[in-house]
Amino acid sequence: MIDARALLEALVERESSGNTAVGFGLGVPHARSAVVATTAVACARLRPPLDYGAPDGTPVGLVLLAVAPYGVTGALFMPILDSIVALARDEPSRRRLLGISTFQEFGAFLVGILKPFVVEALSL
Repeated sequence: MIDARALLEALVERESSGNTAVGFGLGVPHARSAVVATTAVACARLRPPLDYGAPDGTPVGLVLLAVAPYGVTGALFMPILDSIVALARDEPSRRRLLGISTFQEFGAFLVGILKPFVVEALSL
């Protein structure tokens, strides 16, 4: 079982070092923590959107939360974060992401977007 309090503390600590809103209505809070066993990404819609201090001033309506352990087990953390930011900057991908309405759609979309980045990172 994950120590939710410790994970929240890691996320708050990371956020205090720099805002993780990427613009376009997207926030990507993330942290590494010893309390998680594997890299994971979760999605949440915020209604109403939250003023997150995004660089473009757009309130955040969609959050992609990424967490990973330290060490080899969390090796995919940075490639995943990089690919999420890249998809946020790519207008067609971003529009598709923002239009997703079900968990199944989100899972399929995320796997389709992240898989090439992860495969590339593993082949380096």
